[in-house]
Amino acid sequence: MGVPSSQLYGVDILAGRVSAVSAAVPNAHVAQADARALPFPDARFWLVTLFLVLSSQDSAAQLRTLAEARRVLQPGGHIVVWEPRVPNPANRATRLVRLKTLRRALGTDMSSQPVTVLPLLARRFARSPARYRQLARLRFICTHRLAHARG
Repeated sequence: MGVPSSQLYGVDILAGRVSAVSAAVPNAHVAQADARALPFPDARFWLVTLFLVLSSQDSAAQLRTLAEARRVLQPGGHIVVWEPRVPNPANRATRLVRLKTLRRALGTDMSSQPVTVLPLLARRFARSPARYRQLARLRFICTHRLAHARG
């Protein structure tokens, strides 16, 4: 995407995932850490992304992780969150991230959009980008939420 890997930072709580990312993206700064206590100074980043992080946490941990994301965000920066918005019967360990939780942590001016057409339908019926866009207009079959907030 044009960003030098030396400007990429990340954390994962699992050492194996940190090792895998470090091997795949050698110059990135990846640490084994808990998202509820990030090892970065305040206002360090212009962009903070949380992709499928919150859905492995209970609601208290979700709020703490979102507070940490805000802490390390520069004024005027962006937080982007992608999480399930409907239950996943194939993975009962996945927790939903409630819209009210996101608004409580990120503010009421946060935007949210249902995205990601139900994978079984997408694979079967949406073999073209145009067909996928048509299906994506049917919000009730969109399984995830993309949320955005500015710092």
